[in-house]
Amino acid sequence: MSEALGAQIVSAALLVIGDEILSGRTKDKNIGHIAERLTEVGVDLREVRVVS
Repeated sequence: MSEALGAQIVSAALLVIGDEILSGRTKDKNIGHIAERLTEVGVDLREVRVVS
């Protein structure tokens, strides 16, 4: 978190865990939705990582 002109900037990272997502067998349907919601509440999504 950093402060600029008295306002706090909140950032986040998202960790997605699952073999089916990583292999491409299943399309993730949640990352876009979560990113939109975070933006709406003022959180800057900086990174998404997918692991199995």
